[in-house]
Amino acid sequence: MRVLRVPVTCCRCGEGVERSGAITIEFQGRRDYECYPCYQTHSAWNAYSQEVKKSLYCQRCNYKFVSKKLECPYCNKLDFVIDSEIKVDELL
Repeated sequence: MRVLRVPVTCCRCGEGVERSGAITIEFQGRRDYECYPCYQTHSAWNAYSQEVKKSLYCQRCNYKFVSKKLECPYCNKLDFVIDSEIKVDELL
């Protein structure tokens, strides 16, 4: 099987890239191509994946965990989930 190395232009930066190294974007019947570096920097999915994991603590089941969601993986409740980083001012 032959692989065609058809050059396409990126819709963001305008550089010529191989079709196998580009991501196809279809919008309103129009097909555009985006190179991988542009996809990494400008993608909406990229913003979603950069959510930070937080250190959390569930007071209901006394379970400490790290997660992006504010839901305890042990008891599946979210009413007693708090931030587990306790400061000195909170202890006094």
